Amino acid sequence: MNKTIMPVRFPNLVGSDGKRFYFGQDLAEAEESFGISAKQLSPDLARVHPNHRIIETKELALTFDTGRLSNMEYLEAFDFKIPLAPYAEDWKNLNGLGFGRDTMRGAAAGYLSTWEKRASTLGARKIECGNDLSAREFSTYSMDEDEDLNALGIDWSVLGIHMGKLRRAGGGGLWADGWIMHFATAREAGLYQIPIGKLRSISAFCDEFNTAARK
Repeated sequence: MNKTIMPVRFPNLVGSDGKRFYFGQDLAEAEESFGISAKQLSPDLARVHPNHRIIETKELALTFDTGRLSNMEYLEAFDFKIPLAPYAEDWKNLNGLGFGRDTMRGAAAGYLSTWEKRASTLGARKIECGNDLSAREFSTYSMDEDEDLNALGIDWSVLGIHMGKLRRAGGGGLWADGWIMHFATAREAGLYQIPIGKLRSISAFCDEFNTAARK
């Protein structure tokens, strides 16, 4: 007998293998759907995130916080014809911008600029990174994960977006919905024989299912 699929608030996404996933998905449901038992994080991470489990496929790394899907990482093998649209609010999604397996750093920066304009058209507002975010505000940032890139004139290997509503926690923690894009560092380029700056993964995270620093 086919199981009845209960309605959910976040969009159902379906990978190239036909398996569905969505923010807030129950871990047991995902394990049954993917036919994979979730693993605990590495010992170092498990000490910080004891309630986290991960399901890894060729295309995805799905992290569950206390039994609910809170972070989805689209890996290099992901079929980017599938829309990057896991959020219930359209302005937060990255669909239709051009991301693909061969996306390079410069192109991604252009896609992000296009996303900012679209988000603004849909009623969101950009503010400076580090400030509090209301429900329809966002900020963007970049980071350097590889000092060797500086010698090549490359000053970042990560692009990120924070999307409100943001919450602050003790110790300076900032938590919100968001995206983070990783690009190949000099070390990764040598290790995997890929160009420096090639897209390595795109992660989306939903703070509603993030238990960190909650009372």
